[in-house]
Amino acid sequence: MSETRRFVASPGSLTRLRRAESRHQDHNVQEHARQEPERRPDRTRFPALAAATARLAEAPPVDAVPAVGPESAGPGESDAVRAFGCRAVLVSTDAVLIDAVALIAAAAGIELLVSGSPPGEREEPGTILLLGADQAGALRTAGRGPGTVVLVGHPGATDVMWRAAAAQPGARVAVLPAAGPWLGEYLGELGVRAGTGHVVVFAGTSGGVGTTTLAVLAAAARTLAGDRVLLVDGDALGAGLWPRLKPAVPDGIGWEEVRGSSGRLAPAQLAQILPLSQGTAVLTRTAAGLGRNDLALLPEVLAAARRIFDVVVLDGGRTADLDPGTLALCDVGIAVIGARQGAVPALLPGTGTPHWNAVVLGSLQPGSDPRKLATACGLPLLAYLRRRRDIERAAAEGRLMSVLAHRRLAASLRPLAVHGSAGR
Repeated sequence: MSETRRFVASPGSLTRLRRAESRHQDHNVQEHARQEPERRPDRTRFPALAAATARLAEAPPVDAVPAVGPESAGPGESDAVRAFGCRAVLVSTDAVLIDAVALIAAAAGIELLVSGSPPGEREEPGTILLLGADQAGALRTAGRGPGTVVLVGHPGATDVMWRAAAAQPGARVAVLPAAGPWLGEYLGELGVRAGTGHVVVFAGTSGGVGTTTLAVLAAAARTLAGDRVLLVDGDALGAGLWPRLKPAVPDGIGWEEVRGSSGRLAPAQLAQILPLSQGTAVLTRTAAGLGRNDLALLPEVLAAARRIFDVVVLDGGRTADLDPGTLALCDVGIAVIGARQGAVPALLPGTGTPHWNAVVLGSLQPGSDPRKLATACGLPLLAYLRRRRDIERAAAEGRLMSVLAHRRLAASLRPLAVHGSAGR
């Protein structure tokens, strides 16, 4: 039985990745010296490799993730390993090719297993099979459907790979390094919906109805329940979350750093470098002014976050400002309706994702019914909550999450916490 190795991206693997990139570069320089005599040997020809090493260099060093076999994976595996909800299996014994593909997988945020023989029938459904040119003969016995096998190799093996692919309808060919960017995008797209994290978006029917407060409390409640939670500020018109969470802004990255980054977000690194508020990871800004262009990064942030966090709570601002691309990555939506708000037109984009419920917040007018308010918006009522001065005071003092220490208050917010874990 051949040995199986697992490759995952982690900041501690930076040295190994750079060493592998150097070997891959040297191999290409030697192989293409005749065709490209003027190419500088100190410049990478593989954009995906540069993206991976550059992003890893920004994070503080940690212990490298060890290579383990499938039998080691389980509930106790490391955060870096469980960050990957989608994986690929590379069948090859070519060390240079293995290094190159491992770096592409790292840049794409995909877990890579390396084996000397094709996986058996026990392999998880949806796993992508990458066959090295040195194993092209195994394509006929791989037993895969169309579009699930990619042959990878160096230019010298181009003919071998194309002949093998011709015998297997739907098989693809990636000649490295030229096809590196395509392979990285192909693997990355497969991982966008990967992961088991539950994404809940809170959005208000208007400004000032208490959307941010409820999002913060729901995130804190899930953290207290034992989940690993990320609270994301997605309100372009808001002033940030820190004034409600802490008297002083803690160390860690915010939207200012994320919007200035390039390349695909690595889930494990995202979890390591985000600041915490009472155990909840927080992504917000340190100053007012989150532009709508910055929110274009929200889908990528959510895609990465749901692969490392159990629950992701998004403060989405107003329902009218919600982006369909962001909603496509959400599992549950909670529309916050002011109790004294007048008639509300159609609230949400015409999409089946996520599943929406309504929370009515505030003091009701005489004769008003929260269920009727929710029904008028076309939504089922999840809960009716009165405004509380102790919550407003805690938010003004930068200690909003601490109010859940009061059992009666925590019990009143239980519908939000339970709904935030539904479907997991």
